[in-house]
Formats: sequence, structure tokens, C-alpha cells
Amino acid sequence: MAREWLLAVDLGTTWTRAAYTTSDGGAPVVVRVPATQLAWFPTAVARSSDGRWLVGDAARSRRIGRPDWYWSDVKRELGQDEPRLVGGHPFAPVEAAAQPVLHAARLARRQAGRGFDRLVLSAPVCFSADQRAALLEVGENAGFAPETVTIVDEAAAAARSALGPRPEDGTWVVIDIGGGTFDAALVSADRGVANVLDQVGDDAAGGRALDTAIVARLRDRYQIEDADGEAERRRALYLRDAARMLREELSEGRAADVFLPDLLLELSLTPAQLRDLVEPVMAPAIESCSAMLARNDLSWEKINALVLAGGATRGPTVRAQFAALAPLRDAAAPELAVVLGLTVPTEPSNRTILSVG
Repeated sequence: MAREWLLAVDLGTTWTRAAYTTSDGGAPVVVRVPATQLAWFPTAVARSSDGRWLVGDAARSRRIGRPDWYWSDVKRELGQDEPRLVGGHPFAPVEAAAQPVLHAARLARRQAGRGFDRLVLSAPVCFSADQRAALLEVGENAGFAPETVTIVDEAAAAARSALGPRPEDGTWVVIDIGGGTFDAALVSADRGVANVLDQVGDDAAGGRALDTAIVARLRDRYQIEDADGEAERRRALYLRDAARMLREELSEGRAADVFLPDLLLELSLTPAQLRDLVEPVMAPAIESCSAMLARNDLSWEKINALVLAGGATRGPTVRAQFAALAPLRDAAAPELAVVLGLTVPTEPSNRTILSVG
């Protein structure tokens, strides 16, 4: 039987990434945005004045001038029935979340020169049954027949990619920290074959949770008060952008400074201050990993290494939290670990792949 063309989409809280495999069974091809040549675009949507959906950078360009026409946290609202007003009109989360997947499919089709037979989407381990059902509906709204859409847990996908095609024998914990969630998989590898034994997830330990903690500190330290209406929405966006830039800048330096334009303030953050904020955010996720090991009769001392994936694991403050537990290894392409893992062939028995055991 001929192999199918498969499109994999990692619909992240902050960024969307895509890759595809062809019928010849070769290495996966990462989809890139033509204008930037980046392998990701913002998971953000907005409505234009003439009623079209805008996605990615085009949507983000509207977030300051028209924040009520902009929607950036759509993935978190999957599984909810309540529509949101965007540009004065109500839209269900499933419809809005389908737009980044559609955008990724168009970019992939343009790059590949043809369409795709199957779609694989990623889901955080902590997603509920309702959220997973909504994610399957997203795939259908993006133009794929129901029987061609499957879901793979992000922890399992990251493990498939991060350990390589022939993983070293041993016991590993693969951690993926994205913009919105923390996902971890316990993996046993024997004779080059990896098996996911267990997994855990936390939707309060991703990059956005760190940014929320930074924003709270900035508001307190610089006495930034809430504004009214549109002004507060813009200020919140500026502060979140500032928090993310401070966090990312600290991954490469001893201190970080960002200018906040609407208040004419220079904001700063030190590594020690960031460490104080990171520890309470990451502590519950680390505890859940320790519990996962314990229920499998293991401990941190008994694993070969912690394998890190996801953009948030690049920061030294986050890395230090895990370096105290076990030796660290990096996935070959940390930001792409999940989407590349989605392209690894599987034999699903149903549309949702749990990938445990």
C-alpha cells in the first residue's frame, strides 16, 4: 500500500509549528513562513475590517490598535461552549483555533506543491476529553475528513523526537515546556526501541505562567496601576510583551531591561529576581514528575538523564531547576521536538493516541 502524505501541526499556546512527510517515507520537512523563514508563527487570530480571519503576525499587528478584534489564547479555550466577541461578532473557540491549522496547511501545501492525506495534531497531556474532542473538530474545520485526523500527546511526541531514531538504552525523562503547558514523559529505551511508560502534564507551568509572574512583579515594583477599558487592554499587552522579552533576554545575559512605551518606563529584571519567580511556578510540575517516577518504582537518581525540549527550557534559570535533579541533555531541535515527533509513524487503534505503555 502506498504511503500517505502526512501533515503534522503543533498548535501551541503561543506558537504554531508544522512539518510534513511525503509518500516516499523520507525525513520530515519543516514548514517555514516565507516572509521570515521561521519555522513557527504566532498562534493568534484577529478579524479584519472586511470580515476576514487574520492569522499569525498579521493578527498580532492588530493587537495594540484593536485589542477587541484580537484573540491570542484560543487554545486554552478549546472545549468551552461560550463564544467570544471578536470584532463585535461571536465566534466559538473551535472555529478560531482552526484558523492557525488552516494557515499551516496552506503554507505546507505551497511548500510541498500538493495537499495532504492525513493530519496529526498535538495535545497537552492535561487536556480533558472535551478539549480533545474539540481539537479533533478543529482538524475537521481545517478541511480534513474525520477519519484522517489523529491526536498525539505532546509528551509522547517530544519523546519520539528528542531521543532520536535509535535512542540510547536506559531510562529517560523527556520534558517539554512550551508557552502554555508543561509536559513530561517517562521513557524506557532498549535495543534502540523507546517505549513511553508514563506521562504527566501541567497547564500552569509554561512560559506564559512565568510571564504572568513577571508582570505581577513589574506592576508591584514600578507601581503600575490598572487603567480603564481599552487603555488597560493595551497596557496588559505591553506588559506581557515586556515580561517575555525580559525572560528571553535573561537567557543570554546578567540583567535585562525593556522600555514600556505607554508609561515611559524602563523596566529591569535580574537573574536572582527571575529565579525567585520561576521556583514557585515550576515546583508543582517538578513534584508531579517526582510522583510519576515514584509510581514506577524509580527516582531521579535512577534515570540516565533529563532531556529538555521546548523554547522555555533554554533559559538558565529554568534549566537550573532541573539540573539539581538529574543530568541534563538537550533535544536536537528543542523548539521543534513536538512537531517532528508527530511525524513519526504509528499504528493508531483510534483517533486519539494516548501513547502510554
